[in-house]
Amino acid sequence: MNTRISTGIALISALVLLSTTANAGASGWTPTPDFDASSNQVSPFGSVAVTARGTAVASGDGVALTLGASGRVVKSRRLPIDAPLHVTTFGSDNVVFAGTVYAKKGPQLLATSRPGVALGSASSGRLQFTTLPATGQFVVRVAGNRRGDVAILTSSCNSIAQGTESLCKSAIWLRDAPGKQFRRALTRPRIEDLALGARGDLLMMSTVNWKAGRGDIVARYRTTAGTWQPQQKLGTGSDTRFQAFIDRRGRQLLAWHDGDTTAFTSAAAGGRFAPAAVLTKSNLLVEDLEAGNAVTGTQFVRIAAAPNDRAMIAWTHVDGDRYVVRSANIVDRALGAAQDVTPVGQQAVLADAAVASNGSAVVLSHDFDLGIVGATRLRAADVFGAPESVTTRYSTAITSNRATAAIRPDGKTAYASFQGNLVSHMLP
Repeated sequence: MNTRISTGIALISALVLLSTTANAGASGWTPTPDFDASSNQVSPFGSVAVTARGTAVASGDGVALTLGASGRVVKSRRLPIDAPLHVTTFGSDNVVFAGTVYAKKGPQLLATSRPGVALGSASSGRLQFTTLPATGQFVVRVAGNRRGDVAILTSSCNSIAQGTESLCKSAIWLRDAPGKQFRRALTRPRIEDLALGARGDLLMMSTVNWKAGRGDIVARYRTTAGTWQPQQKLGTGSDTRFQAFIDRRGRQLLAWHDGDTTAFTSAAAGGRFAPAAVLTKSNLLVEDLEAGNAVTGTQFVRIAAAPNDRAMIAWTHVDGDRYVVRSANIVDRALGAAQDVTPVGQQAVLADAAVASNGSAVVLSHDFDLGIVGATRLRAADVFGAPESVTTRYSTAITSNRATAAIRPDGKTAYASFQGNLVSHMLP
């Protein structure tokens, strides 16, 4: 692994927290200065992956930022990685950035793409860079655990929705100990998502056996010994969006949205998945929602979990002809009572959710009138407070890129990250 990440970039200068923005600062969400970025994601340690706006493709336009507890940017590093850029945490204080590296411009741009990965300390900002030996592959998902393992899902389709089973070639790469190199854990057509467990076990989700525009929704578990078990069929679908989590005992939580249905299921370690529970079902279509309300990248279901296995689920629920966001705790694989996060009289769809080990949590929504709003709670037993405005209805964050949520491990600071903006909320 080489160290060709440049360390010569100085700290971002003149970064002073703004006191107000339209409909934002007064609500309790405090904005960090505009990054002039086309996209960003934030991790619980306060590491932010930013794609700089206005830079040429193949220039390596990724930027890694480190935030202090107050939300101020304290470190900045240029990454030789292009968009889309992903970030997650692993170990006790480590962060991994992953995205696509383009070797050439022009017609050969996609054919020469390779996954690029930077790993290192979240607090110091020191990172090491490597590329994976997978030409023509894009990074789809990155996962890490407290033990120090890192898993990366790559695909020949920049978006899984771009290709059917026969067109997308996918691979799961696993680094199962600090200092080791990434190696292929699985190669097959159209892997759509993955989860990495606390003990290094894996769960992959896919849609296979396509006929007449639909396929079988399947999941396949890899044990801690490295053995892939037979895949299990969960249902049928055409544009399935997955969420999964594996706890410290190997128990698996799995949710998905497909067309008009959002469902949840679970399995004991190495066991069969239970029959799926339908969270919401409606003939209102994703395309109608996104076209009618200028919302793209909608997250219809999210499983949020902390290192101590505390977990919750949030989803977009259809109540007649009204969209609302709901949440529920997950305890011993069972769903708790559902709570409406969207106030009566308003409509919203889910953007993202995050939870800390102490039960404090944040749920971000795309409110049809107020734009991106964030609701928080202090403990698992608490109900979420009324959502507070994070940005305005006409922000570009609504029309071009989804928001992401994170909460620091101590549960004291929640983050909302979206196009060109990062805001934080201090919790008592």
